[in-house]
Amino acid sequence: MQKYEKGRNRIGSGRLQDIADALKVPVETFFAGQPGIDESGATVSTFFDNPKVMELVMAFTSISDETTRNSVLSIVKAAASL
Repeated sequence: MQKYEKGRNRIGSGRLQDIADALKVPVETFFAGQPGIDESGATVSTFFDNPKVMELVMAFTSISDETTRNSVLSIVKAAASL
């Protein structure tokens, strides 16, 4: 009980963000008991269970140029609306 009361095993929010960045996953990934839900009612974890979604996310995050990222996002949104 004492180690929990003193926070010895605690991971701060900044450290958790650093871990998520290193793993290239959203911070919500670490909160499996409380998944995020989008407007359609699908959970965030549902999207990341699909290997194609992870492939798309990894490819997108590897684009370093912000203008190119915005262009790619526009293309994907346009394709999704077809």
